[in-house]
Amino acid sequence: MKKITKLISILLIIAMLMTMSSLSASSVSSSYNPAIGDTYTIGPYTITLNDVSSDKIPDVVSILNYIILRNYDKKTGVFAISYQLKGTSGFQNVWPSDYFLITPSASCSEVYEEDFVLEKEYGSTVDPKFTHYLPYKIRFSITVYRPAIEHNGNATCENAGTCTVCGESYTAPCKGGTATCMKKAVCDVCGKEYGEFDADNHNWSNLNGICANGCGTECEHTNQTGETCGICGKELYKTLSGTVTSFGDEENEATLLLYKSGDRENAYETMVTGNSAEYAFETVTKGGYILEVSKDNHATRFYEVTVGEDNVTLDAEIHLVGDVDGDGKIMVTDYSSVLRHVKKITSLEGYALACADVDSNGRVMITDYNAILRHVKKTASLW
Repeated sequence: MKKITKLISILLIIAMLMTMSSLSASSVSSSYNPAIGDTYTIGPYTITLNDVSSDKIPDVVSILNYIILRNYDKKTGVFAISYQLKGTSGFQNVWPSDYFLITPSASCSEVYEEDFVLEKEYGSTVDPKFTHYLPYKIRFSITVYRPAIEHNGNATCENAGTCTVCGESYTAPCKGGTATCMKKAVCDVCGKEYGEFDADNHNWSNLNGICANGCGTECEHTNQTGETCGICGKELYKTLSGTVTSFGDEENEATLLLYKSGDRENAYETMVTGNSAEYAFETVTKGGYILEVSKDNHATRFYEVTVGEDNVTLDAEIHLVGDVDGDGKIMVTDYSSVLRHVKKITSLEGYALACADVDSNGRVMITDYNAILRHVKKTASLW
């Protein structure tokens, strides 16, 4: 009798393995250690395990070996719930391994939700350490949910077809093309516009930071690369600003030119009025520049400035022609400095040398000394 029982057990194990093998060959599965209330996903479906019970096995959840949710056919929506129980003894006992096929029947275009009670009855077998004998029933309670999905079939936007999932006649939506901020996408099949505008798809081909499609959107320059915006290609601007201090007539304008070395023709330019006036260049790209500051009766002054990642503040000061020491007045100290320079006692350098060159010939000579002397003595004005 024991040999017959053992033989039957072996045959049942082989049958079980063959069943599981055939299921695995036709589907993709995921295995879980289930708990009441757990939710699993198969494609567009979610399955919630509400209850597992048996008329003979107390606390059947504790002896579930696994539950496998198998997606059999994505076109038809048919899937299976496969499960296996495990024995409580150390012997090689045969416990059920089975599955339930579920075929949702709701329209693809509608939300599908349904509660299932799945029940199977099994024949007698014995576990030496298990006090309950079979036959017994296993009962599963589950909820299957699926949101609305697209129909599946050979329909196009011009020709209707039959959905292979729900059997409804349908027309497929248009497809292809690219929507922009001003135009809808054009269908690759029917050639008509469809869908919505894409408010984020702008055309930055004009490189000025404003959408070339005509929607008026300005680029926010959130992707900066070097001197240009990585989105629209526009040169990214910085501000160079400061105060210009000068002398003489308050009504005379000071002129400021900002240009890259050797490119004075393409200079940024601004003009300010007053002996202490604020200036600003607000559209400066990154790089090295020369700031040239000039005003009537003043010696032109040049500043080197580098514009980088941040805005730059640069205060400038220009002096009257002949005001060598830059105190705002032309006095004996100024022509004395020029005389010492001419006699090579003390050399003038930099901007002081430019202020001393009153005839603007590029050299400081005795003629410059004499001109400043006459101005101080009020016999001849420098301007």
